[in-house]
Amino acid sequence: MTYEALENRIADWAYQQDDVRAVVVIGSRARQDHPADKFSDLDLCIFTMNADAYHVDNGWLAGFGKLWLAIYELTEQGNPEWMALYEGGLKADLVFFQADPALSSLTEQIAHAPHQNVFRRGMRVLLNRFSSVEVIALPPPHIELPTPEAFAHMTAEFLMNVTRLHKFIQRGDLWRAMTVNTCKMRAGLVRMMEWHAHCILGSDNIWYDGRFMDEWADQQALRSLPDIFPRYETQALQTALLTQLDLFHRMGTQTATQLGYPFPTEAYEHIKAMLETDK
Repeated sequence: MTYEALENRIADWAYQQDDVRAVVVIGSRARQDHPADKFSDLDLCIFTMNADAYHVDNGWLAGFGKLWLAIYELTEQGNPEWMALYEGGLKADLVFFQADPALSSLTEQIAHAPHQNVFRRGMRVLLNRFSSVEVIALPPPHIELPTPEAFAHMTAEFLMNVTRLHKFIQRGDLWRAMTVNTCKMRAGLVRMMEWHAHCILGSDNIWYDGRFMDEWADQQALRSLPDIFPRYETQALQTALLTQLDLFHRMGTQTATQLGYPFPTEAYEHIKAMLETDK
């Protein structure tokens, strides 16, 4: 089976479901810029009048091909999502959105859905049953700059995680140190890289979740990245910690100045001194 065949089978199934109002392909299989390669999954958004109906079982997924695995979960925004793996390693992600009966067009439905920058990067409509069938082109992607409160929260959270990582390294608790380094601090760092790229570098073509960062991120930051992905070893983790802290501080202070926001310099200096003392 090919991805084209899988897409067609899902579209045929959707036409037979009265509650399904629209099916939209997003991601690389819908983009002209950085289109799909052989490693790309099939990402689908399904607008339905009964989103909750699709978590009961996964029998309907087996109708699309030989099913190896299926996982149900909720997205961060609370939308039902099925991830299905088919024979040959073909993977489909199907996210269900509760259609709003007060909105007559698919364009309006999409405008009220999460992941706006994903839709704006490209989409293909497989099914559209809304009364107004015209799909208006969405505006280009843009970076959401933080409020002063959001900036303060994110910088404080990052610096707090620095102290957690430091304590785990000092204790020799390498598993949790790796977890904080990889799972907790990355989100704050990439978000600061996005804000910095927009505010300092003047970039408007900033991809989400770190995608294609070689094209938009600060070059000095990119050169530092090999040091922040450490081995499972104390000295490597210590290097990753200090590299990330210095990188975050440099970009954070520059971005804060441009935005007119305060940066927690005093807290940073106390934490940096603590790290130096405990070497």
